Amino acid sequence: TVGGASARRPNVCTDQKMSLLGKRQPCVHAFTHMVKVWRQGCASPMWCSGYERRTAYYMSYQQVYSMDLHTVYKCCPGWTQKENEMGCFHRVCNGDTCLNGGRCAETGDRICHCPSGFEGTHCQHDVNECELSKGGCEGQCCNTIGSYYCKCPEGSRLGSDGKSCEDVNECEEFNGGCQQTCINTAGSYHCECSEGFRMHTDGRTCIALNSCSILNGGCEHSCVDMGNNHYKCECRENYKLKRDGRHCELRNPCQDRNGGCAQICHSNVGHVRCSCRSGFRLDGDGRSCADIDECSAGSAQCSHACVNTVGSFRCVCHPGFELGADEKQCYRIEMEIVNSCEKNNGGCSHHCEHTTSGPLCSCNNGFQLNHDMKTCVDSDECASEESCCSQVCRNYPGGYECSCRAGLRLNPDGCGCDDLKLPYQLICCTVCLGGYFGDDCTLSCEDCVNGACTESNDPCHCLPGWTGIICNETCPRGTYGQTCNNLCLCQNGGSCDPVTGRCLCPPGVEGQFCEEGCPRGYFGRHCKAKCKCLNDGPCHRSHGACLCSPGFYGRFCHLACPRWTHGAGCSKECNCDREHSAGCDPKTGSCFCKAAYQGPHCPLSTACPAGYYGPGCMSSCSCSPGSSCDAQNGLCRCPPGKRGHDCGASCEPGFWGQSCANRCQCQDPSVGCDPVDGRCVCEAGYTGDQCEKSCTDGSHGLDCSQQCRCQNGALCDHVSGACTCSPGFTGTFCEKICPDGFYGLDCGQMCECRNGARCHHITGACLCTAGWAGPHCILACPPDRFGANCSGHCLCQNGGSCHSVTGQCSCPAGWTGAACETECKEGQYGEECAQICRCMNGARCDRVTGSCSCLPGWTGEHCQSACSKGNCSQLCQCTGLHDWCHPVTGKCSCSPGYYGKRCELRCPAGSFGPDCKSRCSCINGGSCDFRTGACYCPPGYIGADCSTRCPTGYFGRNCARQCFCGEGGQCNPATGRCICDPGRTGPTCQQACPRGRYGPQCRNACSCQNGALCDPVDGSCKCGLGWIGSHCDTACSQGKYGLNCAEDCPCLHNGTCDRFTGSCSCTAGYYGHVCQHTCPSGYHGGNCSHACDCKMGQDCDHVTGRCICPPGYHGTQCQRRCEAGSFGVGCAQMCDCAGEAPCDPRTGRCLCPPGRTGQRCEKNCNGDSFGPDCSLQCHCSHSAHCDGVSGRCTCPLNWIGPACTEGKSEHFLPLTPQPILLKLHVQSDRAASSLAAKPSQLW
Repeated sequence: TVGGASARRPNVCTDQKMSLLGKRQPCVHAFTHMVKVWRQGCASPMWCSGYERRTAYYMSYQQVYSMDLHTVYKCCPGWTQKENEMGCFHRVCNGDTCLNGGRCAETGDRICHCPSGFEGTHCQHDVNECELSKGGCEGQCCNTIGSYYCKCPEGSRLGSDGKSCEDVNECEEFNGGCQQTCINTAGSYHCECSEGFRMHTDGRTCIALNSCSILNGGCEHSCVDMGNNHYKCECRENYKLKRDGRHCELRNPCQDRNGGCAQICHSNVGHVRCSCRSGFRLDGDGRSCADIDECSAGSAQCSHACVNTVGSFRCVCHPGFELGADEKQCYRIEMEIVNSCEKNNGGCSHHCEHTTSGPLCSCNNGFQLNHDMKTCVDSDECASEESCCSQVCRNYPGGYECSCRAGLRLNPDGCGCDDLKLPYQLICCTVCLGGYFGDDCTLSCEDCVNGACTESNDPCHCLPGWTGIICNETCPRGTYGQTCNNLCLCQNGGSCDPVTGRCLCPPGVEGQFCEEGCPRGYFGRHCKAKCKCLNDGPCHRSHGACLCSPGFYGRFCHLACPRWTHGAGCSKECNCDREHSAGCDPKTGSCFCKAAYQGPHCPLSTACPAGYYGPGCMSSCSCSPGSSCDAQNGLCRCPPGKRGHDCGASCEPGFWGQSCANRCQCQDPSVGCDPVDGRCVCEAGYTGDQCEKSCTDGSHGLDCSQQCRCQNGALCDHVSGACTCSPGFTGTFCEKICPDGFYGLDCGQMCECRNGARCHHITGACLCTAGWAGPHCILACPPDRFGANCSGHCLCQNGGSCHSVTGQCSCPAGWTGAACETECKEGQYGEECAQICRCMNGARCDRVTGSCSCLPGWTGEHCQSACSKGNCSQLCQCTGLHDWCHPVTGKCSCSPGYYGKRCELRCPAGSFGPDCKSRCSCINGGSCDFRTGACYCPPGYIGADCSTRCPTGYFGRNCARQCFCGEGGQCNPATGRCICDPGRTGPTCQQACPRGRYGPQCRNACSCQNGALCDPVDGSCKCGLGWIGSHCDTACSQGKYGLNCAEDCPCLHNGTCDRFTGSCSCTAGYYGHVCQHTCPSGYHGGNCSHACDCKMGQDCDHVTGRCICPPGYHGTQCQRRCEAGSFGVGCAQMCDCAGEAPCDPRTGRCLCPPGRTGQRCEKNCNGDSFGPDCSLQCHCSHSAHCDGVSGRCTCPLNWIGPACTEGKSEHFLPLTPQPILLKLHVQSDRAASSLAAKPSQLW
């Protein structure tokens, strides 16, 4: 009740209230019972007992009630009082009074205070903000339920104020996808190409035009149009293209079949001049070379006879004479045979063997004789793949050396490489590790020759008599002992042993210190006679016979020791490895090691370390890093790609290989070729042997070595690797899908989804959150639907409403259960039956409101009061809002649109009017007014019953908005969303399907392959060059190329053509536009890029490169002469010479040895001739027999001498067998001497 209120207060109403009054009323009660008593006067004089009736009284209390009727004041229906206000000033709001977030207006005339965007008595109507000045939007205004948003046209974006539109500079990101120039325009952009290019149909890529019309295509001479926007540069006669493919240089005619020259070709301003090697002269044709007969010309200068050979000549001597070391002078054969190898080793680099025809040279392992048959040149085992090296092979004269890359160490086998696990890393200075020592840390204990390492692996500690870092040097003359610190005490030319110091006295001298004997150079009793010994040789102290010093022999010690001998009288044999040494010191016997060998005996295991050369490997090379030097002379041997005296200069541009002798063969998109192997160094984005191909298979950059990182079907630029993203993707590598709110190509289109919905990053289709539906997710689920796409059916009964997201039922008051199927239990009421009824005296409780229905005789809010006098004045139970109470029966009569006992319920959907008996006639989803039945049509429909769709070009509520769908697009009458024809997309169907999509809404993915174009309407494929098939997945068959593979390939000699352009790829051995030319002389293989590797300057097969050997040669490089007994082409014919005589390896003509002649050398020389082919005349006198081989005379009795011209003296004839003493003469042009010898020394 309203305290202190009266009927005159605002919104205060009177009410009659009955009160039940209770009080205690006393009551008196009586009851009768029998009591046992004693009495007298019984029949006997004694007392007797009996029973008497007695009445007892008591009082109790009872509760009695009475009814009290009085007037009370309370707030009228729909109003309420707060605190102690003097009246009812506040409206009562139910949960469904104000809609869409409206708040109850407790005071004033308005019922609800509506939020922004809604209006109406109960905030039930949306405000269309776009109707007034487009809501302030610069672009398009889009109304939504309760709000609106602004949208800008494509090419612009919404400003920070949410209303203005700013232009988007599409060129800022990835250059707008343009290959060359991007031009930004208001609301859009476009690509442009530089001069000499045209735009591809994709609007982004630039294609080079035939640029012959522009600056002659950059060609120095002439520019040739190849068609299909291709061109090439060509040069005038006698010129050829440079490596850049544009400039021309004078052609070297000597490169083509050696210019026609037989031997040496010289090029002079494009003209050829031929010359010949020594021993030949230029023939009359100016190209051939003819042999010079030095013997006839008199230029041979032989002292006796001359024999001409091809390209040279050979001197021979008369009988009794032998050719000297100069191969021209002849010396008489006397006491000692003149050894042709004595002087300068016979001119041989390595081994010299004395023969009657002069020195015969041979080489050590790892060397081979040069054309002069004397000089030994190195065999490069690294180049011929004869080495065993697993990693790095370094050739040096006479052998090769294996080494390993950083972090590895050479295996003890000298070939393999093992891990080198160092305990620490060198940082600032050179520290030898792992037991190595020396200047370059290449020596180890194993290198100590005459010594050993200590336990701490220090350098070698030499044995007595030896010194040097590896103990390979004897003590200097005059010293001996440990570390050579002791001085020798020997006299009279004596030498001391370098180990013990013991004196080694010269012949004729004795004593511990060689103190007994004449001084050097004297003999006789008083040491006054002078010795006649040469070369500082001592003589016998008694009779003066020469006792030669070490290194000499002969009567007067005038002859040097023959090779491989040494010591006094040349009596000792050299203790040297003959293969690795050139002899020994004739005095000391120390070995003369060949270059690359060292040690006391020149063993194989001590080759010169890298960076050293010469005898004893004592000289340092001056070559640049990466090159080696000749171990003999120190000349630098440059690796491929280097040149110069120290190999410090790289090849000039356009050249490569050993000695930079090869020309690069690269095409235009290259920056040159590798100076080492000639491999073309392509510009970024190109590959192939000649940089003729663009990068493919997802690669880009230099050498196409970088893998494209583009994802999600993006296109990769073969030069830069920049990604051109497919619709729906963005990021540097197209690895990200469009950010929320954007979709489509370059993520440039803005999503129109609302209420937390996400849009598909490719198509822009909205993916609504649960509880929302519609193209833009702005429609809440209908009352009977819930969940994603409103696909769930609500199961709520009895007026329960379900949650639009979860479908959970919210039951009305009086109902409970998962589907509101259960009434509240007795004694409970209200929402979720959570309130407890307070009705008394058997009254029933309303399960909805909790109001009590009293039994007759009871009244009050909780039926707690009894009716006074058994009679109750009934109160209407109507609310008074939507109903009225019958004055007689008290029955509530509801207003149209309401029903229920208290008219508290609205008509269910589909009904209206009084008692909700009328059925709504609205169709197409229209809703009717629950009171009048008027239809409220959904967007897209109009009419009294919502039966008419919006006219073409209009959409939305009441069809009030106009569509803008171009290119045949249809407008959705409800949402206004354009429904595009197949092949079109975009908000207004103004865009064609993005590349790779086709059909309705571009939802179909094209199946075209290999870059084919896809028709955006039906998905049919338009193949590019080189492909056919419905999906362009079939390459042109062999012999076809071009568009639809309709062109025939023109390639000859089994050449294959590029199926795209028709350009020919020639098989090995051919070149030309259509492979019509064979490789020029001297070249073979693919692209004729391989030079023939044949000795003797011969040609090779233009396909395989196999050398075509001339008669007399064979081998893979024609490097070997025919073996003895064979001749001709391929050495396939056998010589037909008698007596194992050799034949000319070219013609098969028999070369008769000394003493033989005839066509087959089947005849012996007659008595008048001797020598090779019996070509020399005998000079024997007195009918002496002439030896047909040597021309030596066998004298008859009484005649002696080389030609049997001297008579015998009788006193010279021995009587008994004893050594014969002959007196012979050695004559030459310069001096003569007489010597004595035993007969055993003659021959």
